[in-house]
Amino acid sequence: MFSDAEVIHSYSRAQAFSDGVLVNLSANYPDLCKRHHRYPIACTAAVWHLIELAVDESNGSSHAGWIHDILWMSKFPTTKYSDGVGEVVEFVVGLPEGKYLQMKAHVGPGDQGEAVITVMLKGED
Repeated sequence: MFSDAEVIHSYSRAQAFSDGVLVNLSANYPDLCKRHHRYPIACTAAVWHLIELAVDESNGSSHAGWIHDILWMSKFPTTKYSDGVGEVVEFVVGLPEGKYLQMKAHVGPGDQGEAVITVMLKGED
């Protein structure tokens, strides 16, 4: 349908990694990601920032621990729907002091059309 159309602009997942818009969790934590999902996983810079804020080595919390918690909770969605491109699941992650954070994971196409997962805050796209 659009095979002859001129591409006005494109932004690849690889560019998003390079620009810091996405963090490649599968590259940095491959075993952990493979334990939870079969597709490559990234998170948005906003999610990564919250992970960085939550890590407190004095009480034993770590990047890997928070990533595990997020990926584990993404397996048990509170809401599941299709947005026309791929599957999206919404889930909640518990934070210290009894607070909760609403997140979502989008399964969509990567740069080569392969399935990939992007974890983001509920209001991100």
